[in-house]
Amino acid sequence: MRDGIWLNELMRAAQGATRSLPAMSKQTNPNDADDNGNISMSYLSIGVNRSPNCISWSTNGLIAYGGCNSIVLYRQQNEMHAGFAEASLNGHSARVNCVKWLTQYELLSGAADHNILNWHLQNNQWKVKSTLSGHTGAITCIATLHNANKLLLATAATDSTLNIWCRNNTDANFERIQTISCGHGIILAVALTTLQSSINKNNQNANYLMATTRENCKVNLYIGNYNDNKLEFQQVLSLSGHENWIRDLSFGHGDDTNILLASCAEDAYIRIWKIVSTNDPGDNAHKSDDEIKLKENIFHVKYGDSEENYVVTLDSVLSSHEDMVYSVNWYPVIEDAHRRLRLLSASMDKTMIIWEYDKNSEMWLDKVRVGTMGGNNLGFYGGIFSPDGKEILAQGYDGGLHVWKNTSVEDEQWKPQVTVTGHFAPVQDFDWEASQGSFLVTVSYDQTTRVHAPWIQQQKESSWHEIARPQIHGYDMQCVSLTECNQIVSGGEEKVIRVFNSPKLFSNTLSEISRVQLESLKISSVVTSTAALGASVPSLGLSNKAMYDDQENLTSSNEDFSDRFNMIPTAFKPVDLKEPPTELYLQQNTLWPEIQKLYYIFSFLL
Repeated sequence: MRDGIWLNELMRAAQGATRSLPAMSKQTNPNDADDNGNISMSYLSIGVNRSPNCISWSTNGLIAYGGCNSIVLYRQQNEMHAGFAEASLNGHSARVNCVKWLTQYELLSGAADHNILNWHLQNNQWKVKSTLSGHTGAITCIATLHNANKLLLATAATDSTLNIWCRNNTDANFERIQTISCGHGIILAVALTTLQSSINKNNQNANYLMATTRENCKVNLYIGNYNDNKLEFQQVLSLSGHENWIRDLSFGHGDDTNILLASCAEDAYIRIWKIVSTNDPGDNAHKSDDEIKLKENIFHVKYGDSEENYVVTLDSVLSSHEDMVYSVNWYPVIEDAHRRLRLLSASMDKTMIIWEYDKNSEMWLDKVRVGTMGGNNLGFYGGIFSPDGKEILAQGYDGGLHVWKNTSVEDEQWKPQVTVTGHFAPVQDFDWEASQGSFLVTVSYDQTTRVHAPWIQQQKESSWHEIARPQIHGYDMQCVSLTECNQIVSGGEEKVIRVFNSPKLFSNTLSEISRVQLESLKISSVVTSTAALGASVPSLGLSNKAMYDDQENLTSSNEDFSDRFNMIPTAFKPVDLKEPPTELYLQQNTLWPEIQKLYYIFSFLL
């Protein structure tokens, strides 16, 4: 078992079955089976790979993300269901680094196995339509551009090359038409767009604009022209300004024919470049030398017998982030009449910002800021808008997905939503609750212990979710066992067996979300009433310390003042949950108090 959990695969393994995992399955009840006794998939839990460009949101509502060597298709919650991962596409032999939706029935994925797979939905089954082989290194980023029936594709890899692919119609396969070498450098980001004013009415072919970035902290612009009916890209300009690696590029369009290019970098800045078509490249020569003006970069595009001129200027520098900015994403164009000039940025400072252009002040303002505080997470690798612009999705450094939904368009009330969670490193051990199978406990090399249980709702389909994270450790976890339904024993690489008792919050969550009667699990009201409310971890320790309703009980009589000083009192905020917890709540408020340590050399627990 690599990353994540396949519950049904665990069941089949226990039964000695060897069938492969289904390519796609709908959400079903964990006890459902067909007339032949075949077990269908009930739960898929896996974290997002630590790689930018690893999430994509389709117009049909499906979210695709890379999880280990697979592509996971996740459907966000709606009126009918609570959100679940409904499929895992297995075709790569190494880690998936980037995914990109082409249409709601077609998907691209690039991985460290040097291949790009073109997935297509046929008869409710996802199949590999074609394999794009041409790189000799790990795929790092994919950019696409639709133009009528033609689809243009740019792929970059660690082999220091950029491949251009083209497909003339949906039934054809991609054909590699050009390979651009960048010497010994690595292309970190690529973006494509069509030049707005470069379409000749007498010629159906259009010019294309491509932006790339390397380790030299510059944005390189390429023009794609047709010569003898053959598309070829040539570099025309380099833009300087960033002082560290540029991690993402994104093309957008203003209110007129202007093209906007957003670039973000590890210097914590976002730069917005404006590309304007003009017929007079020497216009600035007639302006006064005393007039303050921005530096203009000019390039020329030949189109048949005519020539078009473009001016690139730095429009704005956005500087509200405090750490590396890993992604920028423009607000989707839903209708031209309701186009909103907005930009979403995700940073390692644990925040995402929605920037909006204010016409009155002619400035970019940080309209919305969402994110996480506390916990052991290290920020966001990427963020994207939903197709309708009402939700935003972020991928965390720790493999978690974070979704915020705008519940009030006028007041900009963005609230966190329930999402799928999962381990982002190999799962080493698991154990079922023995009496009724009410929940499952897993441990992983991602140094966490997690509890999974079904969310039972009256008017919606039931779905499995992570409801607690009893242990966030400093060592890789090796084994776990449930000695009682309210007690976990786990072991990590430091060769210490730790015993945890469930707090009141877990009992309340299990009863409220999974509709489990605590008496049926032999958890008496006396045990629940005397249990700790939750737990917190000292800033320089590994042991979960019990937290009670009375804060005076944070430390026992045999604990010294230094233990009390190292507590984090503000991180723990108990809430009576009515739905599965968010990623941030799991990190901060679902720890179990540690009651005992056993020092032995071990490899498994029973």
